[in-house]
Amino acid sequence: MRYRAVFLVLVAGFLTLSCVRTPSECVPRAGCKVTSNVLAPGSYEVVFVATQGSKAGHSTTGKLVLRASTLDDVSPRTGETVAESEHHRLYGSIEFDFSEVGAPICIDNTVAPAPNSTDPVYPGVLVHEYSEEKGGVCLWIGTILNLRNDLRTGVIGKDGPGIVLFVHCLTPTEFSGTWGAAGIGTDGSGYFCARWKSSH
Repeated sequence: MRYRAVFLVLVAGFLTLSCVRTPSECVPRAGCKVTSNVLAPGSYEVVFVATQGSKAGHSTTGKLVLRASTLDDVSPRTGETVAESEHHRLYGSIEFDFSEVGAPICIDNTVAPAPNSTDPVYPGVLVHEYSEEKGGVCLWIGTILNLRNDLRTGVIGKDGPGIVLFVHCLTPTEFSGTWGAAGIGTDGSGYFCARWKSSH
């Protein structure tokens, strides 16, 4: 599957890179220690920096909101509930100009949720929490894998748009790491830093 292959390549290539967030910039550095194993819900300011692609050297800032999820979540648009196999602790939405860093996001895609979708069954952001051996914490943005209904079973192996954020540094108030394409829609990639701002 294309998603799995891209996931493994990005994890292998980026595990040694992390970054810290300051009020004015996001700077990569090595050796950042993880002081928390839990990504907290809330509102975050996120800085994305592109190191590759058509916008290499550019950066942009946006807002990420993470919310706690349950198997009782219902889509306000379709009335669908979450499939039993699709329970994730956190979902959310994100707003910023992806074109500024060349992120391969397709806003008009008819299958993958838009990044700013707040629908718990069709979330713009879905947090996957794996063991460290399998990649740790990842945030999938605007991808087919964000679907939490029964339709996901039929599209899991297909290519599509979106990006993945790989978390390499996680503290109670911020997290950071690297980002890249989730599927075949490649362009930009780089690193990011997120700082907790409020509980929503």
